[in-house]
Amino acid sequence: MVARGSGKARPPLWGPTEPRQSSRARSASATSKALSPELGQKVRDMAMRFSCRAPNFLTMCSVQEITWKRYLSALHLLHLFLTSAGRCIGTLDDVDAGMADMVEDSFFAGGVRAEAQVTYAAFLALCPQPMKGAQALPRTVRAMRAWQRFCPATTRAPAPWMVVAAMAHAMVMRGLPTEALMTLVMFSAYLRPCEAWNLHAQDIVPPCPPMSWTAAINLHPEERGVTSKTFATNESILMDHPQHTFLSLELVRLAAAVKTGKLFKFGIHHYNNVFRSVQREIGLPVMYVPYQLRHGGPSADRRDGVRPLAEVKQRGRWASDSSLRRYEAAARLQKEEARLSPQLRRFCLSASASLPINLGQSLSRHLESLESESSSLRSSRARSTSRILQPSVAIVATPSTLTTLPTRTYYAQRPTRLLSASSHTPTACSSGWAPRASHGPGQDVEAALVPPPFVTRMMGSMVSQGSVTRTLKRS
Repeated sequence: MVARGSGKARPPLWGPTEPRQSSRARSASATSKALSPELGQKVRDMAMRFSCRAPNFLTMCSVQEITWKRYLSALHLLHLFLTSAGRCIGTLDDVDAGMADMVEDSFFAGGVRAEAQVTYAAFLALCPQPMKGAQALPRTVRAMRAWQRFCPATTRAPAPWMVVAAMAHAMVMRGLPTEALMTLVMFSAYLRPCEAWNLHAQDIVPPCPPMSWTAAINLHPEERGVTSKTFATNESILMDHPQHTFLSLELVRLAAAVKTGKLFKFGIHHYNNVFRSVQREIGLPVMYVPYQLRHGGPSADRRDGVRPLAEVKQRGRWASDSSLRRYEAAARLQKEEARLSPQLRRFCLSASASLPINLGQSLSRHLESLESESSSLRSSRARSTSRILQPSVAIVATPSTLTTLPTRTYYAQRPTRLLSASSHTPTACSSGWAPRASHGPGQDVEAALVPPPFVTRMMGSMVSQGSVTRTLKRS
């Protein structure tokens, strides 16, 4: 289609065909993240047990595979409870009444309310119900609400900065600077443990003076096709804490050394073991888990007045104020600090004061070891490449014999000597063997060679008494 008054073609209304190709590519990448066929069949079988319509492909993929495994276990216990009690599960009202009785039995047996919530969420994932207007499973919802009134929900206590710094100092003393850096980044950037462990070198954006002087983290970049827990992409976090400026430098250094791939190369189970062992080494009165660092960062920033509440909420990527209230607890942070003995408190403060220097030195040694390993790997690859077949012995024909004597080249590990086909005089040679040739015009040429063992192995010739005869025929 050509526009009037111009010889150029008018672009199509919806643009070129590239967005369609990228859409197909995204569909292919999404298909690769789908549930396994075995798990999908288990979900469909469980739907038949509860007389529900089996969910389709996209409905099942709205829940992660690891969550589906937990849901199936909860649904299996629910089905076992209903069938053992002789209840009918033909309608939704029957399932609601049976699940409410199961919640009550778990309450009087001293169970955990979170397990009842998992069962409720599992059934809604298997058989989606309208959540607005007509409430789904009203008896079960009322039973869980009463349970919450009798037993209020508990949250994790925030980890104080001095304790986190002491743990990172202990990791540095063990020669584990990357584990210490990941611990500090989780506290300062309010990261979940899986988010910090899955950081890539490309996710660290170095500063660009004079516009910016601190590094930034680009969480869940859309180029990799990954999303957060809430399906968000390209979440920005600035490493601009005034007391943690050294973290920005160390992150940029580590990312520049790694270049590509994951920033932290160790396994998550290894990190959990190190996290527990350094706490026992320090002698903390309570044991923390890595997720409590996400509670400690916002609590410390609010207590110290580093950030306002709105900035804390944006940095933590919490969509609601109720979620923010679960993580920000300045009073509980001071309570955790009061548990420390005076001697342990002095040790933690001294460790936090010397942490920037110790972490920088340990990370420098770690980067030097990485560079030496990469250089040794490059040199070994270069040596293996140099051992590829290279010219070793050649009979070079003069212009008078060029039509009757072709050039024959033997191959070995390094060039050795050249023999002129007219004078039969060998040139300077570094090996210990010499070719001998005799020929006349129009005759065959026999080159009796005494090669070293590596040439013999490479040429695959039959060797007898250390010599091999090759006949070169006229072209």
